[in-house]
Amino acid sequence: MTATLIGLLMEEGRINWNDSLKSLLPHITLHASFEQVTVEMLSAHRAGLAKNIEGLQFGTKETVANNMLARIPHHTPGTTFGYSNAGYIILGHIIEVITGRSESWFNRSSF
Repeated sequence: MTATLIGLLMEEGRINWNDSLKSLLPHITLHASFEQVTVEMLSAHRAGLAKNIEGLQFGTKETVANNMLARIPHHTPGTTFGYSNAGYIILGHIIEVITGRSESWFNRSSF
């Protein structure tokens, strides 16, 4: 679903594969290594995020983005494939920022 929504936002011209986290999430404090991570890197699991997100404070997607992106990357962004669910959680937060809507607007009653 996240990838589909990102694709729809691309078709509308509201986001681009090369948009950086720094430009998309100016309200998040990023570790310097994450500033130039792109939507493409997040989507392809090449953003340098850790595989596991245990021990982080959970709640909203914004909370996960704040916690993950303030840390030192697990590996240099853009260099290595490293599966991480956090990348798609962060993409979900980007969708929320772009659309101004949280996940609560999407529920089964809307079908």
